[in-house]
Amino acid sequence: MLRKLSSIVLFVIIFAGVVSFSDRGQAAGLNDGNIRDRGICAENNTEKCLGYNKDHAPESALNSTIRIENYRKGCEQGESWDCYSLAWSYDTGDGVARDTDKAIKFYGKACDANEYYACTNLGNFYEYGDGTDVDFKAAFRNYQFGCGGDDGLGCYRLGRLYEEGSGLPKNMDRAIELYDRACRYGEALGCSVLGWIYTNGIGVKQDFDEGIGLYRKACDADEGTACSNLAGFYDEGKILDRDIDEAITLYRKACNLENALGCNNLAWSYEYGEGLEKDLTKAFVFYEKSCDLGYSLACSNLGWFYENGLGVSANKDKALELYKIGCDGEEATSCNRLGWFWENGTEGVKDLSKALQLYNKSCDLEYNVGCFNVGMAAEQGLGREVDINRAITYFNKSCDDDYADACMRLASIYDEGTLVREDDRKASQYYQRACDLELGDGCTNLGILYKDGDGLDQSVDQALKYVLLGCDNGDGLGCFNAGFFYDDGTLIKQNYAKAISFYEKACDLDIASACFNLGVLHEEGNGSTQNGLIAVSMYEKSCQKGLPDGCTTAGMYHAEGLVLEENFVKSASYFKTACDGGDALGCSLLARSYYDGAGVKQSKEKAANLFTQACAEKEPDACQVLAWMYIEGDGVGQDIDRGFDMFESGCDRNEMMSCFGLGWAYDTGTGTDVNTGKAEDLYRRTCDADVGDGCNNLGTLYENGRIGKWNQTKADNLYQKACDLDYSLGCSNLASSYFRAGMLKISSGENRPEFKKAVPLFSKACDAVEGKGCYSLGMMQVMGYGIEKDVKKGIGLVEHSCEIGWAEGCSVLGGFNFIGHMVEKDINKSYTYFTKACDAGEPTGCLGLGDIYDVGGPVEQDSKKAASIFREACENDLARGCSKLAKLYKKGRGVSKSLTKAKEYMNKACTLGNHLDCLMKDL
Repeated sequence: MLRKLSSIVLFVIIFAGVVSFSDRGQAAGLNDGNIRDRGICAENNTEKCLGYNKDHAPESALNSTIRIENYRKGCEQGESWDCYSLAWSYDTGDGVARDTDKAIKFYGKACDANEYYACTNLGNFYEYGDGTDVDFKAAFRNYQFGCGGDDGLGCYRLGRLYEEGSGLPKNMDRAIELYDRACRYGEALGCSVLGWIYTNGIGVKQDFDEGIGLYRKACDADEGTACSNLAGFYDEGKILDRDIDEAITLYRKACNLENALGCNNLAWSYEYGEGLEKDLTKAFVFYEKSCDLGYSLACSNLGWFYENGLGVSANKDKALELYKIGCDGEEATSCNRLGWFWENGTEGVKDLSKALQLYNKSCDLEYNVGCFNVGMAAEQGLGREVDINRAITYFNKSCDDDYADACMRLASIYDEGTLVREDDRKASQYYQRACDLELGDGCTNLGILYKDGDGLDQSVDQALKYVLLGCDNGDGLGCFNAGFFYDDGTLIKQNYAKAISFYEKACDLDIASACFNLGVLHEEGNGSTQNGLIAVSMYEKSCQKGLPDGCTTAGMYHAEGLVLEENFVKSASYFKTACDGGDALGCSLLARSYYDGAGVKQSKEKAANLFTQACAEKEPDACQVLAWMYIEGDGVGQDIDRGFDMFESGCDRNEMMSCFGLGWAYDTGTGTDVNTGKAEDLYRRTCDADVGDGCNNLGTLYENGRIGKWNQTKADNLYQKACDLDYSLGCSNLASSYFRAGMLKISSGENRPEFKKAVPLFSKACDAVEGKGCYSLGMMQVMGYGIEKDVKKGIGLVEHSCEIGWAEGCSVLGGFNFIGHMVEKDINKSYTYFTKACDAGEPTGCLGLGDIYDVGGPVEQDSKKAASIFREACENDLARGCSKLAKLYKKGRGVSKSLTKAKEYMNKACTLGNHLDCLMKDL
């Protein structure tokens, strides 16, 4: 088998659409896919991060109607706590319909009576404009009253106003004092936000120990966000030693405290099996809870579950609904995913403008994949005109934000030079960036640039370093190229064992050509013990991975029956797969399968169509076989001129078998005038190119004296070369030359060593299923020439020659059976052999068939038909045909008796070399 796949592959990623969700979790939602937020709020919005809490709920065991009436009576009688409790009921809708006006009224009355919790909650109405106009001054005043009365929640909320500058100048120092006061008063929110401030160094010197201690204090007081953020530190393992079990415990506690972030991250752990046994159903439950708690990222993650049927039945509509919620909540991954739906058609509808708007929004929200998709839209003209400069701008933005595929796309743009001027140096920089981001493709392509010295100083060491790095980062082509470096041995010291190791990795990563090359190494025994079975399995694997060459090679093994048991059904199946994959050789071999009926129902028409298909791809074997089919009218309408033209075109392409066919055409005058000189030149050209057919036919020209004088020595040398090239007819022709030389010595009684030379040559030809070799070897064994005489074995070889299509063998067997020579006389067998020989165009077989019709036996006696057969043979200048026809005229069998005609045909037989008729014609 010849290796077809042995070149370095330069692999450049070209993205034709948007990027789907990644499967890696990252901090703060940087990548598409289901991700966890490791406990750091994306915005400095403590209300959003920590949740809005209404503290100090009143307690009562009474039913709601009695309880509300008691609160009302108590408040009317001046009981401030009852006023507060009544306000709380109206605020929360606890026992009565929610009524903000009444809540504000009764909180105000309680606050005037120094119920500081009431002051705090009243401030909340003014801050958010709940049932009243937004009034930061009123909010400030009421929070101040609450805080002054040692209400930690009031201090926390007052601190938030200072931090945000809501209704008053920003003052972070004052905010921190108030958060600290809130924490000291036992308000967990104050401790939690102080933890945020210290761990991030906002307004204070960064102090992780202090911050984590505050988170721990808040979490112990059941503040969910603090638990979630503390879990993030254990999860990341940067500030605290990584402890995934503790992280899971804290995420679970946070979620139980209705913290959406904790629920999302707990879901992520279940989804990816990190710290917990993988359980998509539980992941779904916690994503759903997080989404219900208003966390947009969780809604996005839940949408991914619905889209892909993870832990729940797939539901595209539900997925879209959740992505919309996520996008409306400024979750960039959801916006990007929605864009993909609109680009690719939601319920059959595409809207590229909407897709682009959503990609833009995703990018504006600092999502690097969204920016990449904006770039792809600009490059491909999706929703707008093509704008390469805009595409490059957004690819750069995405690449700068560490999206490796964007760096890779930029590298390929500059590498290919089709969209912008080729710039190998820039390409190398972007490949380097992609490689630094652990994208194996980038490393591999950087290695190829180093190998070729494109944009970089040529360096074999750097080339090997980066293809190995590509391989280490999961790029199959990196492994393939590393394997080829060691396999080829041109750039580095050849090491087949290492080549096999890297090819195996590449093959496991679905690089079909690596599987193929593994087959070659095992076939040749390079780097391992020679093993044809492993080689075949590798070729089959390469076929399964989509490499047509692999299918063709696997099919050849099944057809040859050398390593595997011959199986033409499998070989034809592999050839079909190869042909369907565009491999012209596969089509040509499939055509041969149809031509021979090997593994498929014989159909020369299908064979011709497939040969035509393969020949259109300039497959040499297909073109020359198709030419022969047109010349012979075999499976197609005979068209000698077309066949000749195909030989000529193929020879112009330097296809040696077509040159041979063209030489044969000039030799025989087929489709052109006989031109022995041209035939000689073409046969010599093909012989010089080691085509055994050409050597053999050139030899026949010398043997027959058709080019200069008869020269058996030159003929024999050419036959020898043909035989050495495994052209079996060359072996037979050389053996025949030796046999004739031996026969010349029989009458003189000389020693005949030529016979012993002929035997192994005929044997070699016969082993290669060449009919003349089997026939001649059989006849020599029958006569005991050069080999021990064994009539039975000899006849068996002649029979084998007939079975494999050597018509002369059939004809001789017909004669033997007709007269009972060396075999028991059997006219029926004789008839069968003569028929087969005659059908194959063997004139002697036809004469024998005529004899049988003349005497009758297995067929009804029919001398008239016999005469017709003899006449056709005579017209074709076969002396015995003329002689036999003369006898019929002399006796009047099958023809009207005519001595004149008899003498006429005897004269012709004599002229054609039948000496007996020369003696008898005048009698």
